[in-house]
Amino acid sequence: MPYIPPEVVAKEMDLLTYLKNYEPSELVHFGGSTYCTGTHDSLKISNGKWCWFSRGIGGKTALDYLSKVREIPFNEAVEMIVGQVAVLPPVYTPTPKRDAPKMLLLLPASRSTYLVEKCLSGRGIDHELIRFCLDTGRLYESSGRYHNVVFVGHDRYLETKIKVLTADRKVLY
Repeated sequence: MPYIPPEVVAKEMDLLTYLKNYEPSELVHFGGSTYCTGTHDSLKISNGKWCWFSRGIGGKTALDYLSKVREIPFNEAVEMIVGQVAVLPPVYTPTPKRDAPKMLLLLPASRSTYLVEKCLSGRGIDHELIRFCLDTGRLYESSGRYHNVVFVGHDRYLETKIKVLTADRKVLY
């Protein structure tokens, strides 16, 4: 078996694998595929990365965690990880695969734009701007019971990426 330097072994281990194998009492399931630590509840681990939000630092590996969060000197952190790997080889947990992109469903458009124009004009938005957004598909009125104002966001390729609904019950009814 070829020699593998300790730094390589230590740098390859992600934090979730380290905590699951060597410090399971420190690992707290937060929800879905996200975990936090028992000591620092603002330190979140997800998708092979970790971020300590209250301090604004993050990383990928257990070595980063031991150095930045626990403030263990680099050489000691490497020895700590390599020593535990030598005693008990880790069981790696694969990083969850991301789901296929989801289709954005838009509400059906109403034939009329009267209520949208009335609602937005009542909020002080210029009529020319409202017409421009209606004509370019950035804004429309949904059909159905509520006749929501639907704002549509596009990326630079003009693909629809986001929608926002709003309604003003005083104007609509």
